[in-house]
Amino acid sequence: MTIVSQYNKYACFAACLESFLRDIGRDFDHDKFVKANLDLFCGGQDIEGCCNSVNFIEAADRVGIVLEFLQSPATFELFKYGILLHLHWNADSAQNHCVRLQTIENGELSIINPLKSDSLDKAPESWIRGAMKLSLK
Repeated sequence: MTIVSQYNKYACFAACLESFLRDIGRDFDHDKFVKANLDLFCGGQDIEGCCNSVNFIEAADRVGIVLEFLQSPATFELFKYGILLHLHWNADSAQNHCVRLQTIENGELSIINPLKSDSLDKAPESWIRGAMKLSLK
């Protein structure tokens, strides 16, 4: 899985899209994508780069990806699809964060965290707010 660091502290969803697209061989820059689609990424606000979950499907559609919300991320083959997780970071409902799922083992998530410079992290399943499957149209 390609590690992508988000360009600001709000662009986690766009960075996860870039990671998935690079893995399937597409050239993509999430910074440029956000700036070209500010209607979906809180343009003109102090949280520019943030994508509300209401806009996830439209943002994915604009880059040729189908995004589907899942009941459980464990029900899909992780390397056949890109699985994104919407987490309450540190179990704090005010801290929403999007990451790519690598594996789930014994209730612990191995994730690509675009907020950290090395982008590899662990998190408990209890932080999951939502799960999404990415696939090509």
